[in-house]
Amino acid sequence: MNLDWLAKFLPPAPPPTNPNGANWYYKFARFVAAPTAPQTTAVSIPTTAQKGHMQVRDAILAYNNGIANFAGGLTEWQNAEEGVAIHKITLDQANAISTRIKPSCEAYELPLTYTLACLAIESDLDPNCQNANIGVTASGVKRSNPNNDPLLYDMGIAQLKLTYLVNVAHGVTDHDSALAFALDVNRAIPYHCSLMASKVLWAQNVIQQNTSSVPDPRLNNPYMLATAAYNFGNTGVMTYYETGQFPSHCQHVLDLETYFAKQLGVKSIFADLTPTP
Repeated sequence: MNLDWLAKFLPPAPPPTNPNGANWYYKFARFVAAPTAPQTTAVSIPTTAQKGHMQVRDAILAYNNGIANFAGGLTEWQNAEEGVAIHKITLDQANAISTRIKPSCEAYELPLTYTLACLAIESDLDPNCQNANIGVTASGVKRSNPNNDPLLYDMGIAQLKLTYLVNVAHGVTDHDSALAFALDVNRAIPYHCSLMASKVLWAQNVIQQNTSSVPDPRLNNPYMLATAAYNFGNTGVMTYYETGQFPSHCQHVLDLETYFAKQLGVKSIFADLTPTP
């Protein structure tokens, strides 16, 4: 009798230990398709370096997207009178900044949280930030670019003044190449770090030579004095240093560095300058 038709009713099962033995099941089990193994998707576990990169990226994105100027769903904030424009960045932009900033900090021996703070106070970490320096200040004083000269614009994440890049930064010969340089985080961030490293060296020299008790003790931190020099110039910041003043710019950098240190789970480099909460 041909019983092959029964095969379709048999549940799948492994063959018997001895397929030549008198086991009638084997005769029919060979016709039954073995069950298909479930398909699984391989899960890639991020490396320590990748986790660190993502943590920095997320801190950058959270800071920029969380500023008050973007309340109500705005993606761009402008002050037309002064020629200022700040943009809400995307995840891709935050990723590009994170990719470039850590190796730049390492190359110039700058703390990562400090560099994030210095860039944040300049541009809110917007690679396309613009400051034309036109118009007047809130107190009615004319700003530094009354004739609206495009070369006197501060541009990009580091707010580089375009005229200072011409024939100085690599490949920059005119306004257009200066603008392209300033808006490219892969060039602007390392350049900013090189400038800050030189400011830190200058600040260390000033502090070492100082014999007066007049300067605010916080400005005897080379990183703090360096960011003031970046903002006011070496000569300009000495007015503050020699009169015991502590610029609001420096307080903002201190607060920003503390913020990024908390976001990244590291100790603030200014921890000894601030009271413990």
